[in-house]
Amino acid sequence: MVSSLNRIDEEARRLDKMIGELLTLSRAEHESMPGEQYFDLTGLLHAVVTDVRYEAQIPGVKIAFQVDEHADYTVRGNAELIRRGVENVLRNALRFSHQGQHISVLLQAENQWLAIRVRDQGPGVDEEKLSSIFDPFVRVNSPLMGKGYGLGLSIVRKVILAHHGEVKAVNRPEGGLELTLRLPRWRPE
Repeated sequence: MVSSLNRIDEEARRLDKMIGELLTLSRAEHESMPGEQYFDLTGLLHAVVTDVRYEAQIPGVKIAFQVDEHADYTVRGNAELIRRGVENVLRNALRFSHQGQHISVLLQAENQWLAIRVRDQGPGVDEEKLSSIFDPFVRVNSPLMGKGYGLGLSIVRKVILAHHGEVKAVNRPEGGLELTLRLPRWRPE
């Protein structure tokens, strides 16, 4: 009886998580961003990296964050949606990382863009599936896959596109995956 209740509780939590992800995906699909504001991307990334570093202690994965602290990383958009998108990328990198591996997060200005690069040392993605990892309900076959629904990277793409940005994934020559999120750089007029 107790194990049945525990199972029902676990399934209810998983459904609740999936519904939350679907709502985030739906919100990100709308061009007019509710709660749009100007904010510092550096502070947002520091907060996300700090949270994920805490989770990375158990599997023994190191997360490095590099940024030129003197540059201006002001963006315009919905900070909460961008935070969710970056969290999804970092948590994916963590899910596919082993003990002793490193994840690097790099924030840099590139002409009219602010680029966030997340690099892991995981297994990477089959080349033929690389272009579809941002589609809803697409999951990569891997023993490290976990119990996701294939919505995380789809949410990332929708959030970044809704902010007039770009998202790209490539396998690294030395192994692992590199995801690049580009957001338009805000410039005072």
